[in-house]
Amino acid sequence: MRKKRLILYVVLLLGTFTTVSAQRVKDIMGRLYAQPERVYNMLLEGQGDSIIALGNAQFKVAAKAEMFNGIVPALEAQLGKFREVQGWTSVPNTQSMQVYTRDLVFEHYSIPLIVSFDAKNELAGLAFGAPKVIDKTQKQANEREITIETDGLRMPGLLTLPANGKEKHPCVILVHGSGPANMNETVGGHKPFLDLAEGLSKRGIAVIRYDKRTLVHKSNYVPEGKKSDYDTETVDDALSAVALARAMGDICPDSIYIIGHSLGAMLAPRIAGRAGKNVAGIIAMAAPARKMRELLVEQVAYISNISQDSARVQVDAVMGTLPPDYIAMDNTYFSVDVAKTLNIPMLFLQGERDYQVTSTDYSLWQKAIGARSNVSMKQYPKLNHLFTEGEGASTPAEYNEEKHIPDYVLDDIAAFIRKGSL
Repeated sequence: MRKKRLILYVVLLLGTFTTVSAQRVKDIMGRLYAQPERVYNMLLEGQGDSIIALGNAQFKVAAKAEMFNGIVPALEAQLGKFREVQGWTSVPNTQSMQVYTRDLVFEHYSIPLIVSFDAKNELAGLAFGAPKVIDKTQKQANEREITIETDGLRMPGLLTLPANGKEKHPCVILVHGSGPANMNETVGGHKPFLDLAEGLSKRGIAVIRYDKRTLVHKSNYVPEGKKSDYDTETVDDALSAVALARAMGDICPDSIYIIGHSLGAMLAPRIAGRAGKNVAGIIAMAAPARKMRELLVEQVAYISNISQDSARVQVDAVMGTLPPDYIAMDNTYFSVDVAKTLNIPMLFLQGERDYQVTSTDYSLWQKAIGARSNVSMKQYPKLNHLFTEGEGASTPAEYNEEKHIPDYVLDDIAAFIRKGSL
């Protein structure tokens, strides 16, 4: 009996200690994040003037109070009902600013809020990152579960095969755009990679797609001894997928192609260059030819209907959250120059309604390599960044609608793979 009482006493002590420690940690974290929490509460209450008052001189010039009024109802209109808010994280950046981020979770999406303060603890930036959607992919009868493994990190994926399984097929490997993304590259009501997998397999082409490393492993996506850059985010896993495809009995090892979308399209030349003869060609869908910062400034200015000077304030806050190695690689990697070194068939596809990667980028690709005999290029008047149709100026709201990549895009991709040109 005495032994039981002693055990109970120890358990009670441990329970009390845990409670006290948790409360202390909560108090410390509350003080640490008091500044961004204050801004967050003002944002919820639509106190745009109060937010402006906290800003430094540059912020006060670039930002307007109306930008921050009624932000939650506006987000709910696009992302679904507001559900919860997650905890803050913080990182210092190279401009001596402190950057805080937290995810706001809505019915269909979560979206990161990014708040930054300068060395004087004045508000320097307030912006939202890209919305994120996670959904569960249902395996179809013509699909086989696979695993992409790189440096000890494993990512689930699917191989989608044509109906005729008695012969070796050409294969495409789908490479995502920026940010965490599932194997369908789901954005609102759009699942472009699912469309590609279903559409191309019906046209006799096998398709490999997989959950992106940054979705599966989140902040632990960089293996020990590696840097956080485009290679660890995207390129290394695409190369692992190429090696896996070459070992499959269903796949023709001499007919493996990379289909990259957005960031994946920008990195397709690097993937092909590192893969050497193991990649037969690349299809670049909405391929950036310019640097990340320039593209982001254009996007923010377009979406928010503000000047590019104002957009730069928000973009700098976002880029301040990125690791220095990531920024360094963006500064030194020039996709157009790498593409010039390749001697394989390349197809560049562009939606003319795309406001994220615009016809300016397409024109730069065209000027640099469009005259080469092994390069095919095509623009589509009605298509947006996700290669679905619409009318007039494209907006983020149209991504919420359920739409699909048109057959004529799938026909063009299949024709290029069969003939090496359009």
